[in-house]
Amino acid sequence: MSTEKDRREFYRIDDKVPLHLTVMTDRQNAPDLDELEDEIPSSFQLVNQLQEIETEASVSLSSLQLSEPAIADYLRTLNKRLDLIGGYIAEQKFTESKNYETVSLSGNGFRVNTDKDFPVDAVVLVEMLLPNSRTGIHCYGKVVESEKADSHYSVAVTFETIRESDREAIIRHVIRQESKLIRQAKEQRADSN
Repeated sequence: MSTEKDRREFYRIDDKVPLHLTVMTDRQNAPDLDELEDEIPSSFQLVNQLQEIETEASVSLSSLQLSEPAIADYLRTLNKRLDLIGGYIAEQKFTESKNYETVSLSGNGFRVNTDKDFPVDAVVLVEMLLPNSRTGIHCYGKVVESEKADSHYSVAVTFETIRESDREAIIRHVIRQESKLIRQAKEQRADSN
C-alpha cells in the first residue's frame, strides 16, 4: 500500500473529467503492463497517437513559422481539425453515461465522490479522458480508501498498472490546470485593484 509520502509525491488538482470505474471482482492484483497494453481501447490508442505526433511535430512547426508563416498557420488549422475528430472519437467511450466526475487528481491516483461504495484493496479498471489534451487513460488502480460522507462515498484510488506515458500526460494536465488557476487568480486580483 502507498505511504502518505508516496501519495503526496505529485501535485494534485481538482478537475472535472469523464470517468468510468469498474471493480475487477475476478482479480486480486492488477495486470502487468503487457496485459494492459493489449486491452487499451482502439479509440484511446488513436487519440494518444495523435497527441504523440502533435508533440513530435511541434518543434518543426515552430521553425516553419519563421520561414513560412502561412503554411505553418494552415498546418495548425489542420491540427485543430484532427484534435476535434480525435476528441470526438475518444468521447464516444463516455457518451452513454456522460459521467463527468469531479476528481482530486495527481500522477499517483485520484479521489472521487461516488454514490457507490468500493471495497478497500479492490482492483479497479480506470478509464478517464483528460479534457484539454483529449488523452484517454486506461489503467488499473487499487482502492486505498472508501468512506461514507453524507449521501456519497469518498473513494481514493492509487494507480497500480499505468503506462508511463499516461502518468506523464496526467502530470502535464495537472500542471497546466494549476497554471491556469494561478493565471486566473492573478487576473482577478488585477481586476479588483
